[in-house]
Amino acid sequence: MRWYILRALLHKEAARHLGNRAGIALALMLIVASLLLSIFDPDKGGGSTGLIGGIHHCYVDLPASEQAWTAHLRENIPKQMKGQIIFRAMPPVMVGTGSIRVEKEVGDPPRLTVITRYPEGQPLSLESYEKWFWRETRRFMQNEIAITRPELSSRLPPMPDFSNDQWVLREAIENFRSQIERIQGKPLPEFVIERNEVHTSSVLDLKVAIAMGLVVFSLFFTCIYLLPAFTCEERERGILLAQALSPASPIEILVAKFLFYPVTGMVLASILTAIYKVSVLGTLFYWLSLLAVSLGFLGIGMVVACLAKTQRAASMGALTYAMSLALIMMICQQNNIPVIPQLALEYHGPKILHAALQEQVYRFHWAHLMGAMCLAIGWCAAAAILFRRRGWQ
Repeated sequence: MRWYILRALLHKEAARHLGNRAGIALALMLIVASLLLSIFDPDKGGGSTGLIGGIHHCYVDLPASEQAWTAHLRENIPKQMKGQIIFRAMPPVMVGTGSIRVEKEVGDPPRLTVITRYPEGQPLSLESYEKWFWRETRRFMQNEIAITRPELSSRLPPMPDFSNDQWVLREAIENFRSQIERIQGKPLPEFVIERNEVHTSSVLDLKVAIAMGLVVFSLFFTCIYLLPAFTCEERERGILLAQALSPASPIEILVAKFLFYPVTGMVLASILTAIYKVSVLGTLFYWLSLLAVSLGFLGIGMVVACLAKTQRAASMGALTYAMSLALIMMICQQNNIPVIPQLALEYHGPKILHAALQEQVYRFHWAHLMGAMCLAIGWCAAAAILFRRRGWQ
């Protein structure tokens, strides 16, 4: 391996990419997107989601027997929360970080357990949703009594000020129950309030998901799109054959590409990560994850470059690979097909990058990292064999 030849080949790759204005523009767009994500931080109450404290959706689960209650809640969603509150058929278990679930126990009176799930360390993140839920629940109960017992309408207590930050849910609902029971002499359903903290490691936070998507796309763009396109362009113009006839050996040509493209992708990905959260750059797991994914994408991109003969075929090959893999993964997920998704680098890569960006790494994430690294080595080995046999021709 001769360094002066590698240096010349690396300089050639850098010069060709600096002349690619479209690629530079897309890289700048990724950086701008990361800057916007950092500026409009939903966790800090900024942007359009500040009203709901960083939780972008709240799932509401009510028993099927409470159709009137559900209809009232649906009809009285505030305009600013339209699209943020999602009603679901009663699932067997609670799913979702931001969720309000009502479980009913038959009795006289019936017992209603209201369970609220909020993200770890953010007990007030569902405050706006809870205020809406309890305000409309109180109004629904009051309307029901006014309809069934119109003679009691004038004696119903006034609505409390739910806009006050010092309100207490349990006290408000208990006071209402006791007042109505004294008026009509009939017990009302008993409310039990539970608030559970959800460990954020099991939640795909929107901001982390966007940051992870930007990082993955930067590696995909560099290694799976640019590498095959530029390599096939060199083949079409005879540049690749000229390199093969020069003192540079096929191994040195391959090593130069193996050095340039992953490093370029990792540099771009690290810039995006630093804009999102600079502390992530100080973790070993992040760099190992970035290395595994970039090497895997490099191998995939080189395989596409070896199989495709023209630049157009390389671009279509990269797009076909992405679309077909997404289709296979979706089919496997919808039909609970095991094993097959685990054979794809794209199954492990997002999981380990998400954990690294969230700075919550557990033992199973290291298993995913080992799987990603093994697949990356396999793709790189296949790329090296194909390039030596036919890739430079």
